[in-house]
Amino acid sequence: MKTKIDESFLYDTIQETLRRIPQPSEMVMKRISWGSCETLFTPAYWKLQYHLDHAEEDFSINHRLSDCIYEEIVGCMLGLYEFQCEYRTEIFYRITHMGSKNWFRGNTVLNLILSIFPKFPTKRMQYITELISDKDSLHLTIDDDLKLRSQLLQVNGIGWKNASWITRNFLDSEKVVVLDSNVIKACFKMGLYEGLKNRSSDYLRMEETFIEFCRILDVIPSKMCSIMNDHVRTLK
Repeated sequence: MKTKIDESFLYDTIQETLRRIPQPSEMVMKRISWGSCETLFTPAYWKLQYHLDHAEEDFSINHRLSDCIYEEIVGCMLGLYEFQCEYRTEIFYRITHMGSKNWFRGNTVLNLILSIFPKFPTKRMQYITELISDKDSLHLTIDDDLKLRSQLLQVNGIGWKNASWITRNFLDSEKVVVLDSNVIKACFKMGLYEGLKNRSSDYLRMEETFIEFCRILDVIPSKMCSIMNDHVRTLK
């Protein structure tokens, strides 16, 4: 006998969300209307997807790799943030546990990296080498989101996205946004970034606009980023 699955809760969630979303013609922000939930990349569409993605549950980023900010930076430079969570954690564990207690000193970390990634890019390895050499003079602030990101931007090999990535993951921050190509594409299609050119000089304006958009929709920025990224990647 087949077990009947009760999916009425999902229907109720959808109906409740739809009741909360304003009419398609109503404006969300300047020049942007809510649009229809059935139309890709509209604010209404993203609002619905957010609630379908268990919005009522507690949400935490929980992507931090280490309690040490310098190890976290190395993890980002290694490209581990781009791995699925379980692989990212496993690889980082292998690197930190194959070496000595002071694995982050001298050439130890470099040898460990090459033992796992034999063809690791030379340029990235140079950035990691510089970080190890200069880390005692960086004096990074780990109790202030925006100050930490600003300091990270002074580290060779770290741009706006990676600085935001490290800050968000290490501090569970919602004051910075990781604007990767998929999120930016979704925002351009929605009209959110009209007049901007998708370059580093526009990053702060794009971030500010995105955070304001999330505030209006009453959603968590980091979670909305994750949803947009997953949807756009699936649609490619």
